[in-house]
Amino acid sequence: MSIDGDVAEIIRRHGAERAELHGDERRVLSQSDPGYIPLRAPFADIAAELHLDSAIVAAGDDLPGTATLTNRVQDRLSFATGLMAGGVRHPGDDKLTGAFTGAVAAVGLNVDLRHGQSKDVPVVIGTSSCLPDRSYVVPAGAYEVVAVLSINCLDDHGRATGRRCFVVIGPTIEVTLDGATAS
Repeated sequence: MSIDGDVAEIIRRHGAERAELHGDERRVLSQSDPGYIPLRAPFADIAAELHLDSAIVAAGDDLPGTATLTNRVQDRLSFATGLMAGGVRHPGDDKLTGAFTGAVAAVGLNVDLRHGQSKDVPVVIGTSSCLPDRSYVVPAGAYEVVAVLSINCLDDHGRATGRRCFVVIGPTIEVTLDGATAS
């Protein structure tokens, strides 16, 4: 499901007063629920596709992969970023069920994309529990991947001009208790 679909579903479920429109960006207002992240519509200028190393992960383990970012507009895009981290949620839900909680090595990537060009960015998806109970890991089951990329926009001289948070909804994966597919 696309972010547009996610936001539309959340607005439908919670009512229009729970969402705002800022230019061409839609976002859900923040809540105090554990694991809640604001979902934003995709940037009109960047397309992202997640490629995970596996569709199966053991509860408590991290799942590495890459996100391919592609410039969809005629203008050159220039930004600094790093590792894309994320977690899992029940398909279509607006709360994280699990997240990445480990240390992240300093990764600095300067990205400069002309129209149609792409760049792979490292991704790590975690399955540490965000649930309000005392569990350490998410229960076994099917989950949708949610990854977040922090972007520092750069001007033509490499100076920071602003920050954006890019949320990507990825494929559904299976979390197991032992890393193997359930029989």
